[in-house]
Amino acid sequence: MRFISCRGQPEVQIEQYRGLLAQAQELLLNIHATYTSPDAIEPVNITENISRGLAPAIETATGVTFYAMQDIFAPAQKHVEDLIRDDIYPRFVTHQLTTSAATALAHDRKTYQGLGDCFCLTDPR
Repeated sequence: MRFISCRGQPEVQIEQYRGLLAQAQELLLNIHATYTSPDAIEPVNITENISRGLAPAIETATGVTFYAMQDIFAPAQKHVEDLIRDDIYPRFVTHQLTTSAATALAHDRKTYQGLGDCFCLTDPR
């Protein structure tokens, strides 16, 4: 497995984390099927009681724990996406519009006298 440098890229690190969880889940199921289940392909020397006791623990781990661990960053990710949607992006668009309009109006000073100097954008809310 090759790891990408992720400094400053949390979304890449979170995807790597989720990928590692999926690999861990697959490995756990493979180990159980190969070595520790009652009908394992290459069983290790454990009692049938221990083997049967592992099944519910593995089902819980793969059916509940791994899914909960995958979603551990979901609230933080949603908050950041909401912040971008509701605050950062609108301010960026407003800034771009203001800059573009002020630049455009400043170049044709005879037609739009003074508008390039005093152009501003307001929030209609």
